[in-house]
Amino acid sequence: MKFRPPLNSVIVQIKTKYIRNMTDVLRVAAIQQQSSVDPSDYCNIYGTVVALPMQIAPTRDYKGFVAGDIRLGDVAIFSSSVVAEMAQTDPEAAPIFKNSFWWDGQEYWVCDITRIYAVVRAGEI
Repeated sequence: MKFRPPLNSVIVQIKTKYIRNMTDVLRVAAIQQQSSVDPSDYCNIYGTVVALPMQIAPTRDYKGFVAGDIRLGDVAIFSSSVVAEMAQTDPEAAPIFKNSFWWDGQEYWVCDITRIYAVVRAGEI
């Protein structure tokens, strides 16, 4: 890996952003009267760890958080907000995901360490 994540952040790769095809979900919502769809209910909440932060800030809001227990290749389970947060909210425009970036033809996600709930390694949490 030729990049380092920002302070307090872990970089993960996610196979797909959503656990179901969003077009199908929105189509069903349009058919049903008075329905509302929250895309965060359909966000993928796990990904493979590909880069670790050099350090965690020694501030009060990060007290107790460490990256030492996370290893490259672990599967991180994280908050749906990692995928659901949008920088572009215009419904007519293509979505721009706040925590996503592309490098060398692949999509990566920046995940704040406070949003990681657990990691899975060798089938164990």
